[in-house]
Amino acid sequence: MIIVQLFIGIIFALGAGMILCDIFKIPTLKVSRATHNLGKKGDKKVSPVKLFLDGFAEEFAQKIKLNEWKKKELEKDLLSAGLGDVTPEQFTARAMTKAFAVGIFAIPAFFVFKVLGILFIGLAFFVYFMETRSITSKIKKKRAKIEAELPRFVGTVNNKLTHTRDVIEILTAYKETAGEEFKEELTITVAEMNIGANKTEALTHLEERVGSSLLSEVTLKLKAVIEGNYSEASWTMLASTFAQLQKDNLKKQANTIPRKCRKNSIALLICFILIYVVVLGQVLISSLGGIF
Repeated sequence: MIIVQLFIGIIFALGAGMILCDIFKIPTLKVSRATHNLGKKGDKKVSPVKLFLDGFAEEFAQKIKLNEWKKKELEKDLLSAGLGDVTPEQFTARAMTKAFAVGIFAIPAFFVFKVLGILFIGLAFFVYFMETRSITSKIKKKRAKIEAELPRFVGTVNNKLTHTRDVIEILTAYKETAGEEFKEELTITVAEMNIGANKTEALTHLEERVGSSLLSEVTLKLKAVIEGNYSEASWTMLASTFAQLQKDNLKKQANTIPRKCRKNSIALLICFILIYVVVLGQVLISSLGGIF
């Protein structure tokens, strides 16, 4: 009986999915794959499930309406996370599509066990929450990597300023040795400056994309250089401050290592104790068996 109910539930879920695909005019898998590979080099395969979900999300995004405040916030976050080619509607639609892909399993689950169906619905809400929060995690990781590189960047700029005041030249030279995240941001900033945009505005855009207070201190000094207000003492002080900040960060990282080692040592000690307990227990049981 349970197998029959499960079969009916699966058929019902598939039927509902096909009806929704027809309503939202989701392209076929063949068309989705051809569109995805259009203009791309290489034979990198893409999961059919991902192609289907992306196609569903693209159609669904056209029907989503976000309020202006939320839309602007999402645009800012997507830009900071390096996802400037994704619109707020597309991002929201992708999160909702993934949640729907999980939640649809609640239909056959309800035919078998109602509690299982409720669990799938709860899991769908969890997936949506995690997808919408994933952008925050990406921003934090990117910002942390850029901030970790700032002491070296400030030191390099401080040395370069003794020979040249050309900010574009300094940024172009540094981005060749910069980390992946910071190099991407500097490339965008230099490109803005080269196409004739205001240099201080380009640095302001850099601040907005990264959203770091530490980077804002550096760009403020760079703006002063562009405006002709270079101060060797202020740059030397800034380089010293960032060097001390780097030392403090390294100390914090070093302090976390003993804690990790302590946890591993405790786990290893527990394993040794368990081994001795098992061996002694087996010997004790064997001895008692011989006595009786």
